[in-house]
Amino acid sequence: MIMGTLLLCLSSAHLLASEITITVRWGTFSPTQLAGALLLPEQPDGSRESVQGRNDSSEDGHVSSGGGDLRGMSMNSLAWRIEPPQQGLYQLYLFPQAESGFNMRAWDSQVVVEVEIEGEVRRLDPPSSSNGNAWHALTLNGATGEIHQPQRFFPVRRMIYGNVRNAQTGEPLAGVTVRLVDALSGSPLEGQTAVTSDTGFYVLHSFPMGRYAVTFEQEDYIEARSSVDFMRYDLPALRNALLSQDNLPPSSVRIALSWGATPPDLDAHLRGPAGEDEEFHISYHNMRIYDERHYLDVDAREGFGPETITINGLDPGTYRFTVHDFTNRRNRNSWGLAGSGARVTVYHGSQQVAEFPVPQREGTVWDVFTIDGTTGALTPLNELRFAEGP
Repeated sequence: MIMGTLLLCLSSAHLLASEITITVRWGTFSPTQLAGALLLPEQPDGSRESVQGRNDSSEDGHVSSGGGDLRGMSMNSLAWRIEPPQQGLYQLYLFPQAESGFNMRAWDSQVVVEVEIEGEVRRLDPPSSSNGNAWHALTLNGATGEIHQPQRFFPVRRMIYGNVRNAQTGEPLAGVTVRLVDALSGSPLEGQTAVTSDTGFYVLHSFPMGRYAVTFEQEDYIEARSSVDFMRYDLPALRNALLSQDNLPPSSVRIALSWGATPPDLDAHLRGPAGEDEEFHISYHNMRIYDERHYLDVDAREGFGPETITINGLDPGTYRFTVHDFTNRRNRNSWGLAGSGARVTVYHGSQQVAEFPVPQREGTVWDVFTIDGTTGALTPLNELRFAEGP
């Protein structure tokens, strides 16, 4: 079970501070010694790296780690120095040095996490749970100094988890077979198969480091697939899935958007040709059906999604799909969309043809892709920008 829903938001007026220090300390007589990893902002190629909590550094040298004050080792402390911070999201995970058992008791209130920005020190809340082999302790916006404290705990450090739902209704799907597949050979890993619960939840864990795909199979649904990379960092990975019923005609396209608990309201928008240099615009706040063929299947306004749009037959012209962060639409510094965990899955006929994770950049509008109505060719855009409306 993944535990914890408390969210603490501490905002700062600092923009691109010259240095940020994160320090973790725990009691001298604590039975558990801790380790940690700071996950760095996403790079332009979509990759991310992590820096361990003792005597490690990033490839470009802007993040270094040590014990206590960074000058020497300490048995009861970890520290990271970010100099200078980059635009993007830094995520701190803590875990016992010796992982020994699923969902072990590892945390006590003596664990202290402090963040220092331009001489201002902020002490975060102690762990809210005692169980778990990994604690997502904070997410830090390198551009603004804003801190979120998710208080999220995971039973093991290396795991893939998520929920599987019906893309058209949003209802959870029980009995879905979830497999971990080697990305190079295409072969399933032995012992790495799960079946979703009544709530659609699944978890895969204790597999080797590597590059994988997670496949989702259910009778009468199109098989879905999501990639996951455990080569450069070794931390819990969320992979939700929205399965489309296997009833799409060959010329039809279904686009499904999912995300996490926050922001609560992301909106899917589709624009396309409407004849004579006109275009239609489908979204919750505009028309939900165009020409009795293209429609918004489901809209979610309390987090997680899905928002699903179906195109029944393509006409000559360009179709453009965007995602709008309606919650933060007036915030010109928002990273809410980037931190939402949003993913867009595209089905064409009876197969999944694309999947897009949201880029880790600031913005309130995500231009995801276009489709050529004549050829059916899909062109990725994957860009974020600021606008009150898409």
